[in-house]
Amino acid sequence: MNSKTTTMNCFLRALGTLPLLALLAVSCTTARAAELQVAGSAPYACAAVQGGNTANGTPVILYSCGDGPPQQWNYKNGRLTGIGTANGISTCLEVNGTASGAPVVISTCSGSLSQQWRFQVNNVISMLEGNLCLDSSPGLFNQLVVNACTPAATQNWNLHGMEIQLNSSAPYVCFSLDGSLTTNGTKVLSYSCDDGPAQQWFFSAGQIVGLGTNGTKSKCLTAASNAAGSLVELSACTGAATQQWLMAPGSRIGVSAGAFIQLGDSDLCVDNSGPPVGLGIELVLNTCTGAASQNWIVR
Repeated sequence: MNSKTTTMNCFLRALGTLPLLALLAVSCTTARAAELQVAGSAPYACAAVQGGNTANGTPVILYSCGDGPPQQWNYKNGRLTGIGTANGISTCLEVNGTASGAPVVISTCSGSLSQQWRFQVNNVISMLEGNLCLDSSPGLFNQLVVNACTPAATQNWNLHGMEIQLNSSAPYVCFSLDGSLTTNGTKVLSYSCDDGPAQQWFFSAGQIVGLGTNGTKSKCLTAASNAAGSLVELSACTGAATQQWLMAPGSRIGVSAGAFIQLGDSDLCVDNSGPPVGLGIELVLNTCTGAASQNWIVR
């Protein structure tokens, strides 16, 4: 996994008091990927590989959030890869079974459906097929399971401290705010990944929240309109349909590999094919095709 400093993780986690995403003179912890946190108030709890063990079948449990490697996840090709992913070997979040109550473990990535996940606009993390969602109902320090998808709080997850990187070879580019501005209508570009605040994002309730979020104010990834060719920008969060996103594997649209970021229930995906702006490229919406320019990694 790529090492990065997660500015998001230095601040408040709960959406009730949204993280302060700004250049502050504080000391941040170092993280290497995003974290899966149960939405809610303190004490915050995250998905963690038990004991930091990388053996196949190791339980994934609910544990106090702490930014350590057992709690760090990447979302790539529809899979949540975790600790033990290095040197050409990948370990994935996997369901050990096909029925409600099946336990969740870490195992070598195989591409099987038991390792395919999607992030829904209603804050659940569902398996690609069927109606099963990641569930923390066994409680703190216990193994996660999957259960029939419901609005239950135990199935309500946030993904924080994340960067969104184009799935390509170097040089790597990430979602980035033009000029690190936070005014409504600020363009979102693909720009060289630099781990800065302008590239830090927080996924919750289908919204991708970014820089400029402070206290009761929040700024969201927004489609300028619900039409192909529309620009992607930053604007005040309103809950509008143009701010509702899901993240899913390419197989959902009949593509064998990749993962895309889709505008709600539309057929439009974030695409790295807009006009150049300085050293970056404007992100736009285009019909979801699984093209390389629509293939993203969350890390």
